[in-house]
Amino acid sequence: MQLPATVLADLYAHARDEYPHECVGVVWSIEDGPATRWEAVRFTNIQDQLHARNPDLYPRTARTAYTIGPRDWRALDARLEEPGTHLAVIYHSHPDHDAYFSEEDTYFAAQDGQPSFPDTVYLVLSVRHGEVVGHRAFRWNPAQQAYEEVM
Repeated sequence: MQLPATVLADLYAHARDEYPHECVGVVWSIEDGPATRWEAVRFTNIQDQLHARNPDLYPRTARTAYTIGPRDWRALDARLEEPGTHLAVIYHSHPDHDAYFSEEDTYFAAQDGQPSFPDTVYLVLSVRHGEVVGHRAFRWNPAQQAYEEVM
């Protein structure tokens, strides 16, 4: 899967806008007749709110973690039901770190060892000093029972 340059630019802008915190969002592919439209949707990272409420349960801040809020989850669930709409990408940033799929990323993407969205690509953006320096993409490999880099 190759994202259009304009969509990738939207993701990069989101990562820059949220720096020094992690950003999170999705990209939808929408069948529009013979063409496919792409739509990037920014989600709100509520990690700082959770940390402030209960630092023992949520020891990490938005600087090193993300949590998608309930409003965004409801919107995502509703959108999954729309005909011709596919959750193509879930993305997030790693401020001042490389783009890699961490153990925590794997844990949240594959509950009980099975992926929540097996056909979805996970894109991780590396942001250093407020500028995106690259990204890497990962997809579930059922034969390996693990996420592996795909582009």
